[in-house]
Amino acid sequence: MSETLDDMARCLQLAFGIESKSRRFTMDGAPGRQDILETKDTIVHYRSVAYGNRVIQIYVFRDTDPAIALAAERFFASFALLPIQ
Repeated sequence: MSETLDDMARCLQLAFGIESKSRRFTMDGAPGRQDILETKDTIVHYRSVAYGNRVIQIYVFRDTDPAIALAAERFFASFALLPIQ
């Protein structure tokens, strides 16, 4: 599934035409990837998690204000994976 996350990130980079800053993480044991793409006026903060047979994606499009960066981190931290039924 990590390859799927990498492929999805490459598509995002091609769409914006810029390289991203990326890192891997785990959420409740599920593999994840975070990418941050920066343009002059906008930052795209993107996270994806491979969970079971699903890929869960979360995006935040924001300006460069540092206060908004903190709000974006709180937003991402508020997510948790629920058991698959």
